[in-house]
Amino acid sequence: MLFYSAEFISLFLLISFSYFFLPYRFRWVLLLVASYLFYMYSNWLYMFLIFSSTFIDYWASIRIGKTDRRRVRLFFLLVSITLNLGLLFFFKYFNFFSQELAAVLGFFEIRWEAPAHHFLLPLGISFYTFQTMSYTIDVYRGHIKPEHHLGKFALYVSFFPQLIAGPIERAKGLLAQFHFQFDLDYDRIRSGSIRFLWGVFKKLVVADNLALYVSAVYGAPDEHQGLTVWIAFLLFGYQIYYDFSAYADMAIGLAKILGVRLSENFSHRIAFFAPSFVQLWREWHITLTLWVRDYVYVPLARLSPKRWYRRSVPLLTFFLIGLWHGASWNFIIWGTLMGVFYVIETWWVAFRNTYMKKCHALFKTRLWSILGSFTVMTLSILGLCFFRAPNLSDALQLLTNCTVPVVENLMVLDAWKTIVLLLALLTGEAVRKWMGKEELAVVLSRQPGWARLAFYFLLIEFIFFFAVPEGQEFIYFQF
Repeated sequence: MLFYSAEFISLFLLISFSYFFLPYRFRWVLLLVASYLFYMYSNWLYMFLIFSSTFIDYWASIRIGKTDRRRVRLFFLLVSITLNLGLLFFFKYFNFFSQELAAVLGFFEIRWEAPAHHFLLPLGISFYTFQTMSYTIDVYRGHIKPEHHLGKFALYVSFFPQLIAGPIERAKGLLAQFHFQFDLDYDRIRSGSIRFLWGVFKKLVVADNLALYVSAVYGAPDEHQGLTVWIAFLLFGYQIYYDFSAYADMAIGLAKILGVRLSENFSHRIAFFAPSFVQLWREWHITLTLWVRDYVYVPLARLSPKRWYRRSVPLLTFFLIGLWHGASWNFIIWGTLMGVFYVIETWWVAFRNTYMKKCHALFKTRLWSILGSFTVMTLSILGLCFFRAPNLSDALQLLTNCTVPVVENLMVLDAWKTIVLLLALLTGEAVRKWMGKEELAVVLSRQPGWARLAFYFLLIEFIFFFAVPEGQEFIYFQF
């Protein structure tokens, strides 16, 4: 059920009206039922998976909290991690690794028929699995106390605004809020509604119109060369930003209406235009980056002080980020490439700070910053070719074709669709620049009443007239 569908909006209006009329002690029940209904809409059978993750981590955390014996605590932590990753591996990665093992054995002329299951990938399994694992790990580390209220813990796992595609929340931030008592607040509802509307605009008007051009090029890699391919690379960078951040905006807006604060998942600029890869990963999918840093990178880095090992940890970390996105060599290559770029940059910065101190002023200039942003953008959009292409051969074909020095087939879309695409992108960028580093609701609050009404009217008109009729699911629904 998509956030901008008539079914969801009707359901949410019913939930939100009921929510504030219910006594405080019953509100979590309404949100939990709504969250389960929302998840059951795609496939009710997968409720068993979210039930499993919920009970596994609830039980393990309670057992961890009941003892101070380190071995016992570690045992229940490992049980939780093993069962969670086991479910994730079976549904998301089993077929991929089974086929790859069969291919390796075939290379050595060993015949083996790879077993495979034909279950659909459960929506949001990567997100809520990481969320529940972080809770159990934090209990084990003593950062939080175990939650004894099973219903509110189940709500933390399944809270519907962020269930399918994040943000990946920590218990210290989200679970604690389900013990608060929120009153009806007009300013909060207005701010959340504006955030939601802005997300709908970004998705339906900007991201989905960009998808028309991108899909046309990626769907026929043999037919496009040169500048046409480069434009598709660049537009996909915009598309994935507007698509994914639109979901985050809608999720944050919906939660805000209900009085719940979710984490920001993006900075207010397009991360691929950051001046460095370090900065890019501080601004792109922030909650995943922080999760990987706290639960993968830091523990791995502490295993050994040896320099060669410390330098290999980022590569392994980005490899796992790529694998988290999907069971495909394309995602693995994309993640590994990001790791290589990240490591090269850290080496260069260390070398520069040690041996090029006389050029320190040069590295602080605006020109150097522009050069860094151009380099990060170029390498990022080239790497995203593996992320977007349906298979490895298509990705390599497009990367080969982009080197052909021709300017042809630029009108991949008809003239009207091209005009709409450019108008949508320019409008989205204009509003984003106008916002700066502030939320849209904050910027609008400083404007006169007639200007706010005019902006709301124009935004809604754009959605009605320029939204792509067929629409598309959010890109991150597949993860």
